[in-house]
Amino acid sequence: MERGIWMLASVVAAAFLVIGCGSGSGSGTGSPAKSNPDTLVTTTPAPSGQISKFTWALSYEPTSLDYAYAYNYAENTVLSNVCESLMRLTPDYKIAPSLATSATHPNATTWVYNLRSGVHFNDGTTMTAADAVYSLERQINPKVGSYWASWWANVKTIKQTGPMQVTIALKKPDVIFPQMMATPAGTIESKAYLMKEGSKYGTPDGGVDCTGPFSLKKWNKGQSIVLARNANYWDTSLQAHANEVTFAFLDNEATRASALQSGQVDGTFEVPPTAINSLLNAPNGKLYFGPSMQSYDVIVSSFKGPLGNADIRRALLLALDRQGIVNAALGGRAQVLRAEVAPSSWGYSKTIFQQAYNALPAPAMDIAEAKKLVQQAGAPTKPIVLATLAGDSQLSIISLALQSAASKIGLSLQIRTLPVAKYATLFFDPKARAGLDMFLTGWYTDVPEPLNMYSTIFMTGGGSNYNGYSNPTVDHLLGQADQTENLDARANLITQAQTTIVHDVPWIPLYAPDVRVFLNSRISGVPTTFVYLYYPWAATIGAR
Repeated sequence: MERGIWMLASVVAAAFLVIGCGSGSGSGTGSPAKSNPDTLVTTTPAPSGQISKFTWALSYEPTSLDYAYAYNYAENTVLSNVCESLMRLTPDYKIAPSLATSATHPNATTWVYNLRSGVHFNDGTTMTAADAVYSLERQINPKVGSYWASWWANVKTIKQTGPMQVTIALKKPDVIFPQMMATPAGTIESKAYLMKEGSKYGTPDGGVDCTGPFSLKKWNKGQSIVLARNANYWDTSLQAHANEVTFAFLDNEATRASALQSGQVDGTFEVPPTAINSLLNAPNGKLYFGPSMQSYDVIVSSFKGPLGNADIRRALLLALDRQGIVNAALGGRAQVLRAEVAPSSWGYSKTIFQQAYNALPAPAMDIAEAKKLVQQAGAPTKPIVLATLAGDSQLSIISLALQSAASKIGLSLQIRTLPVAKYATLFFDPKARAGLDMFLTGWYTDVPEPLNMYSTIFMTGGGSNYNGYSNPTVDHLLGQADQTENLDARANLITQAQTTIVHDVPWIPLYAPDVRVFLNSRISGVPTTFVYLYYPWAATIGAR
């Protein structure tokens, strides 16, 4: 499975929202609440004390809790509270020790992880280096077929080199790999439990046996997952405030919004776009907005049709009212992007990234220039075919805006609406993309590293390079960056590649949405950044 990350793989969306995409449009009633990076928060007020339990809404039922297959929203939102990795991504987007007390780097191709002593799995057994080696080797085992395998492709060996030490040898320098140890790519599970459960591991029948602040208590198929507090959790600073957490599967946007407003569920990271304005004024809770590493983009999936000409791609970008889409789809709660990677993904050298980003073309509409580009490209008459997800309000608005933009500049764009199951296959099955020119995504970087997205999508042969984009300059710069440990030097290489990518428009960048977190008035304490996929956020929630 490639990184086509959106809530697509399993989401069943809400009723279709038809709304104008003009720059003055809003979502629901009232004026759009425009996003301002200076007003975003990274956490909610600290809890006042313990709480017996709370309920959290997911937009779909996880497909698996096996860390090797936890590669999407619902899966990781649950698993981040149960299983842990060698390193940990913190709410302020830093990478810190977790099950490893340290990560040392004696040479360019070696990483040594010293494991934490006295850590217990949920069944009471003690974590060992043998558990770590066995867990990590699953990532490179072709029989397992880990969704994280691409990030392990550069690994030569995984060895126990001490009583509580694991050493990983790489084939070549790789600055992304150690950062990915803060994601499920670096998860440690009980070897005995993995062997005992076999193919049932991570399923409702097999469960998991990890080290986090919660354990899996019950998986009610089709309804909910219940976690119980781990009283023997090793990290005293993250002891859970709640005795129990229930994750309710609410696939329909309207149902999820209603459950939040009625108090049936206490919170969610997946506030439906159509409910933003109503939840801003909800009497029983508060809606928070935080910085996200997510970006919505138009994936150009084929260069064989009209979009094979870069001028046509540039023309569509210039004709598209991206601020209007943001206002209509999200009530203004997103930032229109100049590049495919969201600014919140700049985890270092931010001044260098910001200066380069500011130098990119401003996200302004220019219909006259777009028409010139179309004429320059020979005014193709073959329709551009765009795939969208049936019933999803946000993607429907984007699709209609693209169709309108194409029409204004003399292009024909057809919308092909696909059900959830078929749409999900677009991200990993070339046959499913046959006959399509574009489809839509809400991508994200796993860690605050732009290379995490740029290298897999825009390097020749990248795992998610769907259209075959190949630029020797981009390959050279990103290839150098992936082996450059000096952060400023790496940032300069990435931003140079970014300038070329933005000029070539292999994807069309749209916007970076804010993280939208709703909390019932009775709870507080959760981080409001995109870290919830890999950080034990539920442990921080307690009584308001």
